Amino acid sequence: MNKIKHSFIDFDGVILDSEKRVVERKAAKPNISWDEFFEELNWTELLRESKEINNSLSILRELCVLKKRHSILTKIHTLSEGYNKINYLRSKNIQTPVILVPPHVKKNEIYYPNGDILIDDTEKNIKHWNEAGGIGILFDESIICNTEYKVKDLSLLLK
Repeated sequence: MNKIKHSFIDFDGVILDSEKRVVERKAAKPNISWDEFFEELNWTELLRESKEINNSLSILRELCVLKKRHSILTKIHTLSEGYNKINYLRSKNIQTPVILVPPHVKKNEIYYPNGDILIDDTEKNIKHWNEAGGIGILFDESIICNTEYKVKDLSLLLK
C-alpha cells in the first residue's frame, strides 16, 4: 500500500455503533419522516448509549499521541448531530479534527482524496472515494482479520 498522506475515518458504524441505534430508534417511529426524526433525536443520549467498536476510541487517542495525520469525516443530518459528535469525542480525550459532511453531499466532494485513505462501513462511500482517486477501505467489524481493503478495526493506521 502507498505511504499514507492522510487518513479519514467514518464515525457511525466505525467508531461507535450509533448507526445501528439510529435505525432501531427510527423503526420505533415509522410514521414520521427521516427529517423530523433527526430533528427530534437526542444525540447526547444516543451517543452515550452507543458502544465503541473494536477499540476505535483507544486507537484514535493513540493516533493523536503519535501525531499521525488523520481526521474524522462524518455525515451529519443536523448541526446538533455534528455538535454532539464533536463534544462526545472531546469528552473521551480525542482531539482528532472532525469534518462534517452535510446531507446529500458525498465525502469525496468535501475533501479531494488524492491517494488518501477513507475507512468507512458503507460500500457506496468507498466506491465514490476510490473513483475520486482515494484508497477506500471497507470497515466490517465482523470479519476475522484485516486485509488490504477490508478491516475490522483501525489498527492499520498505527503502522
